[in-house]
Amino acid sequence: MITTAWFFVFSVLAFVGSLVLVRFYKSDLDLLAKRFFVVTILISGGAFIQSLLMSYQILPTTQLSSLLLQITLFRGWIVIGMALALAAILSATAFRKSENLRWWQVNRIALERITNAVCISVCLSFVTIEAAKLRYDGWMRQFFLHSGYSVPFMYFVMGSELAGATALLFRRARNVAALGLLVLMCGAVATHYRNGDPFSDSLDAMHLGTTLLCVLLFEIGARFHKGGGLSR
Repeated sequence: MITTAWFFVFSVLAFVGSLVLVRFYKSDLDLLAKRFFVVTILISGGAFIQSLLMSYQILPTTQLSSLLLQITLFRGWIVIGMALALAAILSATAFRKSENLRWWQVNRIALERITNAVCISVCLSFVTIEAAKLRYDGWMRQFFLHSGYSVPFMYFVMGSELAGATALLFRRARNVAALGLLVLMCGAVATHYRNGDPFSDSLDAMHLGTTLLCVLLFEIGARFHKGGGLSR
């Protein structure tokens, strides 16, 4: 299984690698965005299918298959790496008019395509998670009751996550959906902390929460950018 330390190591490596990719594709970011979109959809779909097959014991649950599932659920750190890199680029160029940052040009078409890919990935992550929760409904009921919550509240949270995940696919509802889901992920992390659970139990929520925060930064960067990092 992926430990907490390795999760953060891979996240940092993915972030740095994504910055290098953006630099390498600086003259053709549309191509990078297209390839990122395809890879993201393939990994996200594969994780969803594998999770279903393992949940219903169609695919045997072994140490190797569990490790592979965890890697695909984290999208091989590709999505969070690119999300962090793009958020950093927009933040660095939105409020600073520096000649040293001119090569960090991110055109609007590439930004929109990458944002859509990230949102689809997050949406499929929540669908995968909710499907697993329903499959192991008894265990989830015990967890919520042990955490001091009611069973109806559990289903409210699950419904809210599905609704928010679906809303991410629509541009007009994206900001509100991302913010709402981010609050839920913060609540999940806080619940695990209050329960005294291992920090690794919060990695899924932290992974999704960080990605959702990046989505919000994408939207803010695109809306309030002052001419440094977005081009047509």
